[in-house]
Amino acid sequence: MRTTLKEANRLAPAVAIVGPPNSGKSRLLGFLNDALPGRAPGLSVYLVPGNPDGVGKYLTHAPRLRSELKPSIKGSWTPDTLETLIGSIRSCRRHLQLIVVDLGGKRSPENAAILKACSHYIVVSREFQSAISEATDGIAGWRKECEAHDVEPLALIRSHIANHDVHAATDATGVLVGTLRSDLPVEQNAQLVEPLLDRLLALEIPPRAIPPYINLGKPHPWSFDKDLRTVGGMATRIHEVALSGRPLSLGGLAPIWAYGLALHRALDVAGDIAVYAFDPKVEHPLIRIPQTLVASESPAPTLDLRARWIASPLGDGASLFVDLTRPDRLLPPGSEQDLARLPIPATAVPPVGPLVVSGRVPIWVHLAYSRWLRLQTNGERSIGIWDAGSEQAVLLCGPTSPGTLPWPASHAQPQAE
Repeated sequence: MRTTLKEANRLAPAVAIVGPPNSGKSRLLGFLNDALPGRAPGLSVYLVPGNPDGVGKYLTHAPRLRSELKPSIKGSWTPDTLETLIGSIRSCRRHLQLIVVDLGGKRSPENAAILKACSHYIVVSREFQSAISEATDGIAGWRKECEAHDVEPLALIRSHIANHDVHAATDATGVLVGTLRSDLPVEQNAQLVEPLLDRLLALEIPPRAIPPYINLGKPHPWSFDKDLRTVGGMATRIHEVALSGRPLSLGGLAPIWAYGLALHRALDVAGDIAVYAFDPKVEHPLIRIPQTLVASESPAPTLDLRARWIASPLGDGASLFVDLTRPDRLLPPGSEQDLARLPIPATAVPPVGPLVVSGRVPIWVHLAYSRWLRLQTNGERSIGIWDAGSEQAVLLCGPTSPGTLPWPASHAQPQAE
């Protein structure tokens, strides 16, 4: 059956995850983010942070780095933050099929506006000792807040750390009610996660005619041992596209280094290939990765970034650390169109050793800098992307690639002269 224009233009459901702080929202988000590709591999899904803080997934993948990473990741609100976040949700709803929004744990006019941009909600709340606190800050209080903005309930979840069973059932109104054990892995929360996935996938999900791309999303987590050399089993397809002379579009839920591997395997075949990254959060979701960057004297005003070299404490090599200078740690709308005018460090490329791109910036910024570094070094140096979860540099091109190299958090090191 052919998709009608009306169906294709229908907004996708956006499900807000709400509840008080320290209630396991990030834990549940991590479970859903990891499980959805396996349950619905063809579904275009995106997780939108509803706060400048991000979604907290660095705590799931690198809990030992919590104290070190949080100051560099946490952002603050500015006059433009709300417009940027709501714009991301609306763009996702136009271009994708399912959106999950991580709403902050505090009631505020900003969060109320973000909630209005959503269609459904899931409450995740710990149990309060005080009946008054439970009524205002617990499940009942958050349910009242959501329904005041005409957002439909999907699930009400009580989170626990110990001494409770995981379960889920449907109440008299048709809403899923269950318990989460935030101290246990996803496998031991399956009695909640599986029916919650069923509820998400039963929503009215519109068809989408997005441009063809290589979907880097996989039903299983990306692994250095299994996926580095084959780009998750997609190297042959990437090679074929590059040989054909056609553009290469990359998308899907995958680590930044997976995108980097795909880009550089294509560049191995065709150095001038047009490569696009699909990012539904921006107005123009197919973002072309520039072949090179312009002079550092003319960075784009929308790209509120600072790029600087930070010497590796391991000896040779350096990190190209990219820092968001806006207080809310978000790039404003339109930044993706100015990618060729990214700021370039004032000092020259360090003379020896691997060069590793790091920083909390969009995937397409990482790709642009890694492609530029490859060109600057004529492919003779190992170029990598830092992976916070493993504290390693994933080497994408050059003499020692593909591979990994132990690489401490670059932002914690003194700036190179």
